[in-house]
Amino acid sequence: LKSLEEDAVRAQMVIMKAQELARSESAEDVDGHLEGELNHSTKLT
Repeated sequence: LKSLEEDAVRAQMVIMKAQELARSESAEDVDGHLEGELNHSTKLT
């Protein structure tokens, strides 16, 4: 039983790290997209 609990804790930690990575990557994508839109609009004027 103890080893199963340890595996569950490890799995939760891995999932949390993966979610953090996904959040930071998606946030960077949004920032990059906004910068691209700003550059595009300033070039038009």
